[in-house]
Amino acid sequence: MKGFYFLIGFFQAKISHFMESKARSEVRKLTEFESLFLQIIEYSNQVTAENFQEYAELGYDLLRKIHHLGIKETQVYERFFTYYDSLQDGMIKECFAEMLDYISGWCYSEKYLWNHQE
Repeated sequence: MKGFYFLIGFFQAKISHFMESKARSEVRKLTEFESLFLQIIEYSNQVTAENFQEYAELGYDLLRKIHHLGIKETQVYERFFTYYDSLQDGMIKECFAEMLDYISGWCYSEKYLWNHQE
């Protein structure tokens, strides 16, 4: 009977460790997501009509990194749209509209990252 309780305790500790590790991993992903999002904001603040395409590509590259983190499309779209909705019309808003297109699939199919794989 002692062995049985030992095994229960052992597995409870393993499960607890696994859950804590998974939670830390999720926090790490969300922190990285926010960091990349802030970089996109920084890039968008530098956008002009002359460099729009260059900065759109830089933003797209960061968006690909966000996709590789495994963050869900709906979560990413919501974060980007909330920021987009707070902006006044202009180049920054246009840049974020471009990012929203990449997220939602309103772009060339090879640029669409999520492909509805939630």
